Amino acid sequence: MKPGRRATAGFVLTAAGVLASRLGVRRDQPAPEPDAPVEEPGAAEGAHSTEEVERARAELSEELARRAAGE
Repeated sequence: MKPGRRATAGFVLTAAGVLASRLGVRRDQPAPEPDAPVEEPGAAEGAHSTEEVERARAELSEELARRAAGE
């Protein structure tokens, strides 16, 4: 092999190694586990009973009425 070809081959192999490391190519590692499902913020709203919702609405309306009256 001629010296120019060795240098070219070394350069190509080095460039391939750099690209592989930048792209995160790893051997002998298992694939990452999928993330746990993420609950949406509004998903917990259905967990409240209608009685709790009505009581909370009544408390809020009473508080708003007190504030509107100037107490």
